[in-house]
Amino acid sequence: MEPWLVELIDSADVARFATTDGLQPHLVPVVLVSEGNHIYLPIDGKLKKPGRLKRMSNIELHPEVALLVDHYEEDWSQLWWVRVDAIASIVPLPTAARNKFTEKYRGYGHTEIGIESIRLEVVNVQKWSNSAE
Repeated sequence: MEPWLVELIDSADVARFATTDGLQPHLVPVVLVSEGNHIYLPIDGKLKKPGRLKRMSNIELHPEVALLVDHYEEDWSQLWWVRVDAIASIVPLPTAARNKFTEKYRGYGHTEIGIESIRLEVVNVQKWSNSAE
């Protein structure tokens, strides 16, 4: 990944993660970190509906996913977004990524990070900014 994308991923508090079952899109907010050449999304111990997460089932069927990081302000000259198209896989969360999550998100002091994670291999990046830069 390019250095600017690593910096963006590691500074973003939240992103939107899109998967599909082949019929309908499934969009959820996620927390994220970069590690090596990948982006990781944790599967944590927060209370959820019983059974496997829809995003995990969708990845098994269709590993092509999208991640959107964006910024909004009343001053529209400051608007921007970055969309990452990726191939997702379910893998054990690497120790280095686990450490980055616990440093970045205080909530992981009270919520257990699971063993599994979603690893994104970046395929394409599109970005837009309303600023003059």
